[in-house]
Amino acid sequence: MSIFQRIAILLLLVSGSLSIPQTAWAVITRAQRIELTQIGGIIKQAGENYLKGNFETSGKQVEEAQERLQKLVAEGDMQLYRESGTLFTRIGRAHALLELEGIRMTPFSKPEPPTMEAPKPDKPEPTTPEPTTDGISFTKEVAPILVQRCGRCHVTGNRGEFSMSDYATLMRGPAIGIVVAPGNPAGSRLIEVIGSGSMPPNGNGIPAAELKKLSDWVAAGAKFDGTETDMQLTAFATAAQPGRMPAAAIRQSTGKETVSFAKDVASILIQNCNGCHIDARQVQGGLRMNTFAQLNRGGDSGPIVMAGKPDMSLLLQRLKGEGGNRMPAGGRPPLSDEQIELISTWIKEGATLDGKTPDQPLRVMTALAWARDATHEELMERRTEMADHNWKMGSPDEEPTQIETDNFYVVGSVGPNTLKAVAQQAEAALADAKGIVRRPEKRGQPTFKGRATIFAFPRRYDYSEFGRMIEGRTLPRDWTQHWRYDGLDAYAAIVVTPNDQDAQIKSRLTGPLASLLVAETGDVPHWLSEGIGRAATAKLADRDNELVETWNEELPAAIAAFNKPEQLLTNKLPADQADLVSYAIGQFLIDRAYKPKFDKLINELAAGKDFRTAFVTAYGGQPKDVLTAFGRWYQANAGRRGR
Repeated sequence: MSIFQRIAILLLLVSGSLSIPQTAWAVITRAQRIELTQIGGIIKQAGENYLKGNFETSGKQVEEAQERLQKLVAEGDMQLYRESGTLFTRIGRAHALLELEGIRMTPFSKPEPPTMEAPKPDKPEPTTPEPTTDGISFTKEVAPILVQRCGRCHVTGNRGEFSMSDYATLMRGPAIGIVVAPGNPAGSRLIEVIGSGSMPPNGNGIPAAELKKLSDWVAAGAKFDGTETDMQLTAFATAAQPGRMPAAAIRQSTGKETVSFAKDVASILIQNCNGCHIDARQVQGGLRMNTFAQLNRGGDSGPIVMAGKPDMSLLLQRLKGEGGNRMPAGGRPPLSDEQIELISTWIKEGATLDGKTPDQPLRVMTALAWARDATHEELMERRTEMADHNWKMGSPDEEPTQIETDNFYVVGSVGPNTLKAVAQQAEAALADAKGIVRRPEKRGQPTFKGRATIFAFPRRYDYSEFGRMIEGRTLPRDWTQHWRYDGLDAYAAIVVTPNDQDAQIKSRLTGPLASLLVAETGDVPHWLSEGIGRAATAKLADRDNELVETWNEELPAAIAAFNKPEQLLTNKLPADQADLVSYAIGQFLIDRAYKPKFDKLINELAAGKDFRTAFVTAYGGQPKDVLTAFGRWYQANAGRRGR
């Protein structure tokens, strides 16, 4: 959601005075005024929840406000009814926004005014068209089409200064003139722009049957069959076709598909849709495809992929140039027949997802898919290129030297002898780490597919700049080593000087390499990889290791603030506290009494099982259950940290 959309929603839902203005002739009681203020507060809370993406909660709050306001107005007089007008408007707008997010809402309409006060003679009540009972129904057939196809731009929005939020506004048209000419479809701008394919703006058009229904409705006189012409169109859409057409359920890959979304389809989309629908500041037609979830949701015209039905999928239609301008637009060449056939086959086979999560960026997803299927040599070449590039980005003024070993590509500006020591100690540290993380390996099989990179920096400043330029973060001041693994790249970075002894270099590398061993074994959470790496450092390092001493000093405070497992499992802890808690959990997992279960976990992951299944198999319970047991273990062993 863009910042402009957020501002608009904020104005729609959160703005508005929460205190009701006094007038000289007001007859509102104090209790009524308090109730109005409280209802306004509920609507404000609903707006705040909407902005956070808590649509279900927001919907319940709007319905509560709606019910209370209708009851209050029914018991009041005309003055109360008039002063409730702002709240009616805000509830109506909230309905429109929530229904477009797929939330089913109780139909809402502004109550009739009290009969105790007659209309003033100089302000006659506007006439409402008599409901029609013949022909095409506006409320049951036309309004749902307009909400689904034009909703975000012209029903809840006012793009191009044209709104169709209700029947009266639609028929009035924008300032430049009417868009619906009753009895004359050819002379109706609404029918013209939809028929030409220029609207909706994503170029997908709308199904021919829906266009014919709109045209026939106009030809029959564009009649209204509701009771109030100022009633929100979304209220009619709710009754006949709830809100915007919901996105289809996301289906996970079965492994039997011949086309991979992550490897085949995502890469095609990235190459051809970038700038307009992927990594775009302002997307075309409301269609954003940075992630699978966004692609599945579709744009202003609704979903663009119909699983199992490639010929009915707007995505494929537009790529073929059917029903409007061919995509991609902007002078880009059309997709090849082979590319279109790949996408068609993917849709025919169920439009399934074989990436990690629906919200994973497509760029990350396709890179990981490539790495998964690449050979050891292909991945090694790619990682070497990435390492050289990252070095130039982080230390452009330092010319590095490189050493290659069986398991590592070592690059740094520390001098040839020091770099040689780093390479030798990396292999020694890896051997120690493998004693803790006992992954099954076949003879002749590399420990790290594609090798791992080790960056060696002579100064803390260079190491810090690497973190800032390559990882986009500030590395803690006491750090002299860390690791990173994203499925495509795998590396450790350390600070090393000519005065460092071999034992110090090895100690500095043991933890990061143990973490890489765990991370590369399967799709494991960061807390497990980080925790095992730190625990390995504490177990194998010299007792005078300053970093381990610092961890042990800071650990009690971190554990004291760790109240329940969900804080760690759902990434609710600050990074530094999470790493310390992970360190203690790592010690628990490799404790002699529990180490066999950890070994089983690693074996299950190496066999290809997902983390949750492997964890339950190894430990007989969910991670939160084991973390609860960790709490008891920690209390019993609080006196021997770091041993």
